[in-house]
Parts: sequence; C-alpha cells; structure tokens
Amino acid sequence: MPMRQICSKSFHLICSASRCIDLVKSILDARALLKANGGLKFCAHRQDVEIKLVDPPIFVWEPVPDMCIPSELPKVLEAMKYVDVLSPNQKELAALFGESKPDAFMACELDVLERQCNELLTKGFGKKPSAVIVRRGERGCYIASNNRHTWFPAYHRPRDEVPVKDRPKWTNKVVDPTGGGNAFLGAFCAGICCTVSDGSTNFERAAMYGSVASSFVIEQVGMPTRSVEGDHELWNGDSVRDRLVKFEQSIPLERLSQGQLDDASPFTVVSEEVWGEQDRVAVRKALDASDKRCPTG
Repeated sequence: MPMRQICSKSFHLICSASRCIDLVKSILDARALLKANGGLKFCAHRQDVEIKLVDPPIFVWEPVPDMCIPSELPKVLEAMKYVDVLSPNQKELAALFGESKPDAFMACELDVLERQCNELLTKGFGKKPSAVIVRRGERGCYIASNNRHTWFPAYHRPRDEVPVKDRPKWTNKVVDPTGGGNAFLGAFCAGICCTVSDGSTNFERAAMYGSVASSFVIEQVGMPTRSVEGDHELWNGDSVRDRLVKFEQSIPLERLSQGQLDDASPFTVVSEEVWGEQDRVAVRKALDASDKRCPTG
C-alpha cells in the first residue's frame, strides 16, 4: 500500500476475516513507524506538504461473499475486534447465520436483523463504539450500533415504499445496481470522517452519505457523468449536497430515533439522540462546510 494511503483517516477493506486482521495490523504498524519518524511529507503542486496522522483511523470491513458461511462466523467475530464497522449485505448476513433461503430472509421482519446484529455486536465488537451496517439494496440499510438500531430507506425507493399520494408521479430511476454497495461504503468512509465529533462517530449520518453516493452510481450503466457549474461539482446534473439535504428531510428521523428500536440494542443506551429542527439546521451547516473539506462534496 502506498505511503500516502497509509495516512488515510478511514479504510474500506473488502477481504476475508484472516486477511482483514493482517491488513489492519500492517496498516497500524506502518502508521506507528511513520509517526516515530516524524510523519510523512510529499510533493504536491511543487510544495512540500506534511500529512498529519489522525489516530486511530476508522476501519470499515466488507466481508467477501464466499466467506459468509456459518463455519466462518468465529473468524468473523475475531476480525471484528480489529475494525469499527462490519458491513455485509443482507444476503451475506443471512448466509453467515446459515439461512437456507437468503431470498426469503430478505423479506423477513426487522426482529431477525435485530437478533443477528446483536449477536455480532456483543460477541464481536464488545462495548467499543462500533456498528453493523447491513446493506439491503432497494430496501435501504439497517444500522445497528451500541446505542440503538435504526434503518433508512434507499434514496431511490421502490414504488411500494413511496407514499400513495406520490405514486402516480413515481418513476424508476434505477438502471443498473452494479457498484451501488461499493459506492455506499466508500462514501460512508468519507462521511464518517466528516461527522466525527468529540470522539464519537455518527454512523447514521455517515450512512446518509453512503445512500446518496450509491444513488448516483445506479442511475446508469457505468460511471455517472461529472460536470462543474460555477464552484460546484455536479454528478448526473445534480449536487451531492442537495441530495443529502433532500434525503435527510425525507426521513422521519424523530420517529426512527424513538420507540421500539431504541430497546433493540444489547447495551444500555448511553446517549439518546432525537433529531429536532435544531439538529437539522446543524446538519445543513455541516453539509455547507463539507463542500470544501469532504471528498463527497
């Protein structure tokens, strides 16, 4: 891995459990060596730029599909001790727990996700700040962390999830889902770096970044079209920031933040976040600032 990548704030790993452990150890060892030698400098635009290491980095692990089998579960739990986020898709999670019909599992009630995510949280992560992010395709994502469980719809929702009054105007925007999961986790890694505050990580807000990023990727076959309008970067003629605000406004966060899913966590809830209007204003301000400092902006 190039030295500049060693200094990243977050890492998205796609590999087996044993490879995950090896990668995390080697990255941390390389960072420790760099730190002991005063950091890393490189030449950018004919100027020497010093990269400051942000410790600890955030590790997001996406297990490879063929290793999501019951016999690998002990190894997965061991690898989870080395990372901050585990993110299988829902079929991979089903296969990991030995579900014989993953397609049927996709239509199951959320209580099955709750039970399986709690097992991963308690036996894998323990009590460190961490999360299991289950990618559910057109059904969005399920977010299980130490504090609570919640779920978000996809940015491009299937017709049956659209309010009845809006269904006559509904059109299918999804052309090719290839790459949607990778885009989700890539933007999740960027979003998690932009939303770190007071030593805690807001997995839910980072998941919004992921949902919006994947929405651009699945609107066509191949890459979305990039353009520039004034000082703003556009993808498929739309602004990332605008979609983030629109997505945040479309989610009933107050309802999702309260009630039954708060009780789903295997741990005592140490901080209950209920998103009100002040929080929404703060998010919009953060998104404005992120245009200049975040790779998703």
